[in-house]
Amino acid sequence: TTVTRTFNIAGACNPENHFTANVQEKLDRVLDLISKGNYFTINKPRQYGKTTLMHFLENQLSQDETYLALGISFEEIDASSFKNQEWFITTFFDILKEQLEFLKEVQLLSMVETYLDSKEYIPTFKRLDMFLTKLIAASGRKVVMMIDEVDKACNDQLFLDFLGMLRSKYLKRNQRKGHTFLSVILAGVHD
Repeated sequence: TTVTRTFNIAGACNPENHFTANVQEKLDRVLDLISKGNYFTINKPRQYGKTTLMHFLENQLSQDETYLALGISFEEIDASSFKNQEWFITTFFDILKEQLEFLKEVQLLSMVETYLDSKEYIPTFKRLDMFLTKLIAASGRKVVMMIDEVDKACNDQLFLDFLGMLRSKYLKRNQRKGHTFLSVILAGVHD
């Protein structure tokens, strides 16, 4: 059977089902930023292909065994998760677990579940920072964190604290003080 392609105006495009613009040039520029270890944002109005680009990027990185691409979306986070640090961090771990399950990262998923069930689990950003360092080291790969729909949290103090933790990890990387993400990408409508 032949699938008739359509125009998609809601979420990531799949070239088999949707008319899709050629984004290879953009993808190559983003891959170059990643290979240089940059942390950066992708900002465009709605329907400019941010989610599609992130989807293509995640697929391309997953074909190279030296990378671990963790593509998550804050679209999944509801307003109650921004009420306090514990809820935000717990929701972040839930999203991370779901992504690791999807990627069949059994060892890393087991580490997360064991940590969450241990006495060490205290939902603070410092403890999250410390655990992510262990998780990234255990992966043995270049880890790229991609967060789509980041606007959902951009005016929230908890998200600013989360960004502060990511910045701290970036600064520590440049000082060679621990394992951290090779690259972090935040995608959203607003700058």
